[in-house]
Amino acid sequence: MPQTQKIGKHKTRCFIDNEGFFNVQYWDTIIFKTKDNICILNNGEYYTNTTKNRINQAFNEKNIPFHVYQSKRQWYIRNYNTNEIKEYQNNIILTY
Repeated sequence: MPQTQKIGKHKTRCFIDNEGFFNVQYWDTIIFKTKDNICILNNGEYYTNTTKNRINQAFNEKNIPFHVYQSKRQWYIRNYNTNEIKEYQNNIILTY
């Protein structure tokens, strides 16, 4: 089982872009961006366990109250503060 508190390192790069967003890039895809209480997710159509784990690790490391999970092949996002659940979409913008 992967650790969940820190962002994994294999094929993963974290950096701050020119707009001040903290980014997590997995392979060639920026899967997670956050700044000023907004977060943008994009799995690049790679619905893999590792991609989902990297997103959740980023949520945990940055203390953002969301979690991505899968049920019946569909990804969902849970907001732990409100218990709201949204269906995952690429480039979804979350506020916290």
